Amino acid sequence: MIRNSLTALIVSFILTLAIVSCGKKNQHYIEKIIEKMENGGTSEEIVEVELYTVDSLNFVSLDSLGLTKQYINAWIKLYVDKSGTEKLVRDSKRLIGRLEKQSPENIEIFIKVIAHNNALREYPDATAAIVAYAYGIDVPADGYSEIATRLLVSTRLPGNKAPQIEGLQSMTGVNSTLILFYDGSCGICQHLLDELADNYSKLTERGIRVVTISADGSNEAFEQNIRKYPWPDKLCDYQSFSGVNFKRFGIAATPEMLVIDKDGMVVDQYSNLQETKLLN
Repeated sequence: MIRNSLTALIVSFILTLAIVSCGKKNQHYIEKIIEKMENGGTSEEIVEVELYTVDSLNFVSLDSLGLTKQYINAWIKLYVDKSGTEKLVRDSKRLIGRLEKQSPENIEIFIKVIAHNNALREYPDATAAIVAYAYGIDVPADGYSEIATRLLVSTRLPGNKAPQIEGLQSMTGVNSTLILFYDGSCGICQHLLDELADNYSKLTERGIRVVTISADGSNEAFEQNIRKYPWPDKLCDYQSFSGVNFKRFGIAATPEMLVIDKDGMVVDQYSNLQETKLLN
């Protein structure tokens, strides 16, 4: 028994060493690629790196090494330096298509790096085309798309200062603000409104302000749906998705729930109240 236990321990130790060694080799390989992208290589090497990234790069491994942002930003630079944003869009769409099959959870990470890349700020239409493709919307790199632009605006919100909310008084003096964009004819939206109502007293006890912004196109439809809810901040400009608040927050579909902290920064976007952890 002792011999068997000792053998198992040795095997486990050897496997651990092998995994660590493999991880270090992989990290060294990725770091060499990043260095090549940042400092330049031969045209053949750059083409090879572009193909490797689109067709083979393991995003799970890349993320575990903490190199995702650095790698993708260096990869973007290859295209921007050559004024190749249309090719960047084509390759990004191919990459997103591969991630959908292999590791869909990494698509969000990828498009957030794309959305926040400083070099791409000069190419908003191309950037929006990449982000929109992750949501199943295929638009060209060289033309303006309203829905793609809104998705880009929305993707950039977390971690940044929240846009001004038209029709709302000062947001000072609260710990957090929970915002729900909704459509009165949307069943899921109705469920979220009811969820907020059921927990409204708990939210106010925690210093959380509730703001709802409606996409309803008429006062009658708006009032009929919203009057029963207890919070005072119920906004609607009757412009539906063309309303200024919907544009500022990049709302392309409802429901959309966001949390803004006491400093006016967007914390994140959420599917429901439980995800916000405001009641924890």
